[in-house]
Amino acid sequence: MGSSTTSAAGNITSAAGNNAVILTNPEPPSSLSNNSATSSASVIGMTWTAPTVNGGSAIIDYRISWDQGGSTFAVLASGVTSTSYSTTATLTANTVYKFKVESRNVFGYSLTFSNEVSIRAASVPTPPQSLANNAVVTASGTVGLTWAAPSSNGGSPIIDYQISFKTGTAAFTVLATGVTTTSYTASSLTPDAIYTFKVTARTLVGLGQDSSEVSIRAATIPSVQAAPTTIVNTNVSVTIDPRQLAEGREHGCVC
Repeated sequence: MGSSTTSAAGNITSAAGNNAVILTNPEPPSSLSNNSATSSASVIGMTWTAPTVNGGSAIIDYRISWDQGGSTFAVLASGVTSTSYSTTATLTANTVYKFKVESRNVFGYSLTFSNEVSIRAASVPTPPQSLANNAVVTASGTVGLTWAAPSSNGGSPIIDYQISFKTGTAAFTVLATGVTTTSYTASSLTPDAIYTFKVTARTLVGLGQDSSEVSIRAATIPSVQAAPTTIVNTNVSVTIDPRQLAEGREHGCVC
């Protein structure tokens, strides 16, 4: 029958016949990072990779610790059997929290932690709205743009906007960054060429979702010719002779 012994170093040696397996603490998880698809102003999601060295025994579960801003880590959750986790504790929107994870096998927890990751309780902003041509500004070689702020900033204030553009089937390239208003004038463009634009909002979390695209010709919109004006001369006077009216009726004229 098999037996096990514990070495002076704390390792467990399990003997079964002539085979021996040395059990020890597993390595910590790796690649701990923010799960941006889950994180929001009220929930933080995270993912990590299982350790490549499990200490001779399968990983049972993980333990997550966090720092809520006081420079001290405390256990947030234990018994997590997957390589992802979403917080259930109450968070303060736009606050940065730090996390680290340990792995556990039958021997115990890893002796060190995963990498630490700082995650803000917020998600990326939604797309800017109503991107349109600013006809008052657009002229030959110049395009004016206006838009409205995103419907949601994801829990973190909008810092600025990034404008991208392209012509034809070319890929988008960044035209401008750090735009702090909801309007922009693109100059030094090819006169009469058509450009396609899109706008992206940025917060401390990062760049958000792109706005809808708008195509604008770098030219002034022709003015509409005014309709002809009818002039009525009110100074004209007409004198009618009753005798002429009578003569007209005699000759068949309807007056």
